[in-house]
Amino acid sequence: MKNKTKIVLFNLALLAAVGCAPVYLSRPGGRGIVLVRVALFHNLPQAAVAGPDTVWVSDAAHRTALAPGDCWTVTVSGGSLAAATSRGTAVAGIAGPLKAWSKAGVLVNGRRVKAIELLPDSAGVLAVAELPLEDYLAGVVNAELGMAKPDEIEAAKAQAVASRSYAYARLGSRPGAGYDLESSVSDQAFDPDRPINPVVQQAVRQTEGQVLTCNGSVVAANYHSCCGGQTSFASEVWNAQDKDFPYIKSVADSYCKASPKYSWHDTIAASDISAKLFGPSVAIRDIAIAQKGPSYRAVALKISSATGDTALYKDRIRSGLTNHTLPSTKFDLSLHKDGAGDVDTVFLRGFGNGHGVGMCQWGAIGMARAGKSYVRILKHYYKDIRIEKLY
Repeated sequence: MKNKTKIVLFNLALLAAVGCAPVYLSRPGGRGIVLVRVALFHNLPQAAVAGPDTVWVSDAAHRTALAPGDCWTVTVSGGSLAAATSRGTAVAGIAGPLKAWSKAGVLVNGRRVKAIELLPDSAGVLAVAELPLEDYLAGVVNAELGMAKPDEIEAAKAQAVASRSYAYARLGSRPGAGYDLESSVSDQAFDPDRPINPVVQQAVRQTEGQVLTCNGSVVAANYHSCCGGQTSFASEVWNAQDKDFPYIKSVADSYCKASPKYSWHDTIAASDISAKLFGPSVAIRDIAIAQKGPSYRAVALKISSATGDTALYKDRIRSGLTNHTLPSTKFDLSLHKDGAGDVDTVFLRGFGNGHGVGMCQWGAIGMARAGKSYVRILKHYYKDIRIEKLY
């Protein structure tokens, strides 16, 4: 006779206070502890929750324990969470978000964090890590400047202050979303799995609680890989007004030449541009930079075809011209035309990598190698700012 799958009601697993959650999972932090919520995964078909040690799991009212090696596979069913256990049982009656934490770390689809919250997303499971800001900072700076060497620690310290400022300024910025920050470059790259570089650990520790402020408010301090010799105004890259970014100016940078993307070349077939913008086999008649900004970045790119004209603006130029993303919008172009006078190849010669707004990471590394302090680095790239200690 086959064993029947047992349905386990979540409230049957209610336990005593043993294994209480630490200062995570939306509970008040201790003194000097600021919590951040980071979206690790969106719309997972299923989220596998396990751990090398006991993992505590709870919903809105109840708590249970997963023994080492046990696993819950969490899915969305009818707009609510459901789970199947590695012991062959099903978990029903999950009320609201599902929270999991462990001192040894919780593994969610292979990524390890101390505490996680699973929520229904638009088409699957949303996995949100919740952790103290300083722990988050170590994972961010490690992802951004994990290759930093001891003589580059001042660059890592500048990165820590900039990233801490950005994160703090973004707290509560997505009401109703369930999290503050993405774990990708759409906010800040965050890698909770990679071993932390000792230089990064030291940089985060030595700048603990320090943020950038302008006019009394913590600023979302933007940064990028390499400016190619000149940083940009926000208005050159985004649909933004510079008055809303008083701490962002276009500054000259002679320190970022060590970057492998300080200068670059690209060759694009006109057929790729046509397929992206107009449809296959539409002839491209001309492409021209219609406007450049103060930092010499393309602000408007006009493309003429046999079926009409279109234009790409600002940072959309990087992703809108072809199927690969251009390193930057700081480039010049030349065209090769066929016998009919139509464009067949576009040649780009460019500088820099990234949007160009705020701190240039390769420039910061160059300044650190030249003996500049992290304070000097930050005040070079951000204007009218103060470095203040929050905690």
